[in-house]
Formats: sequence, structure tokens, C-alpha cells
Amino acid sequence: MVDMFLNESLGKSVSISSACIAARVAQTTGLRWIARLVEEGLVVRHDDPKDKRCAYVVLTDHAWHQVFTWVVETRNSLAAAERG
Repeated sequence: MVDMFLNESLGKSVSISSACIAARVAQTTGLRWIARLVEEGLVVRHDDPKDKRCAYVVLTDHAWHQVFTWVVETRNSLAAAERG
């Protein structure tokens, strides 16, 4: 989800194949997890209108904000740890 967050923040689409590669899992495992994320309302899956062999995943607004909050909190924790 962090990879999707980063790519979406840069305006890039994330294909299911790319998500599987980023997660370092087999396509079948990735598809199973993506289906679960869809069920949980964390991502939306949509087909490429130009290429029916390709599908993309996008974080829902709720998931995007959850990842954003995690990134900010992690950054703040690391900064506090560096300050000692």
C-alpha cells in the first residue's frame, strides 16, 4: 500500500502486475490479496479501457489518508529519536 501511495502521490497509475512485483509475491497471491483489499474498502480495482488484459488498483480516499497519517507519524517518530 505504501508503494501505491507513493506512485499515486506522483500521479502514476499502479497496475496489478506492478503491485505484485512491488510486494514480491506471485501474481496469484497478489490477486488474492488485492481482492481482500477491495473487500475491505481499501483499494478500487479498474480495468484499462484500452487493454482488457491490464487492470489497475487505486487506494480509496480512506486508505490514502491512513497511509499518509502513518507516514507522517513515522517521520515524526524518527525525527524525535534522532534528536534523542
